[in-house]
Amino acid sequence: MKTTILVSCFLVLFCQAVFGQWRAHPLPDRAAIQPLEPYESDILSARPVWYLVSAGFGAQAFRHQGSFSPSCECEFTGARGVMFWYGGEFSVKFPKLHLAVKAQLTYVDFSSSFERTGTRSSVVVGDDPDADVEYRNSSEVQLSYISFTPIVASFIGGSQLYSQVGLDIRIPVTTRYDHVEEILTAGWTYYDGSSRYTLLEEQDIPGSDQPGFGVYGGVGYEFILSPRVIIAPELSAVLPLTAVSSEHPTWKVDTQRFSVFLKVRI
Repeated sequence: MKTTILVSCFLVLFCQAVFGQWRAHPLPDRAAIQPLEPYESDILSARPVWYLVSAGFGAQAFRHQGSFSPSCECEFTGARGVMFWYGGEFSVKFPKLHLAVKAQLTYVDFSSSFERTGTRSSVVVGDDPDADVEYRNSSEVQLSYISFTPIVASFIGGSQLYSQVGLDIRIPVTTRYDHVEEILTAGWTYYDGSSRYTLLEEQDIPGSDQPGFGVYGGVGYEFILSPRVIIAPELSAVLPLTAVSSEHPTWKVDTQRFSVFLKVRI
């Protein structure tokens, strides 16, 4: 009997202790439990696809390959130049695949001055014998394009270093040239008494109104400044596949470019 009373008292005291502990520390309300909101950077990094708009600028070197002849048999070739380059780009990046596809739109200007000198035997008015006279032929070429380039980029080993290839499509904006000849030998002139003669007035380059194509290739590196802002320096080149003009089939322009892109995620 005493044992039963002691057990009953123990159970009463134990239940009171547990009940009091529960009253002192009630279970939290389910509605009060709120998950932590993720940071914006976490949301961005979790996206399977990134969309970026970019503005780029830099220096572009170009070289005129082959030759052309505006009139007579005077072949011009070999001009080079460097131009300030600028353009825009839209890209879609797939971080998990380490790939990106891009569409680049730029303005390029390959305008150049061509010159060649030579000596030829020239007819002299009157009874004097023919003379060897030095001439200089020149051509001012105005050549500019809107360049549209679809590109595929591959990030090497999952790093920020990437290589890329694409197709460069050049839409003609200005394609014009002229041809002027000058006598350099002192004391000699043309029949009209001048030392300068225009062989061809400035005109459109025949056969240059069609788009041109080239193979684009390059490398770059993305410096991620923030979840939304990226700086990407690039080195690239274009190997032309088509000529400037169908009338001058060997005349092509290749390019090498250093550029810096400011990319913003949207």
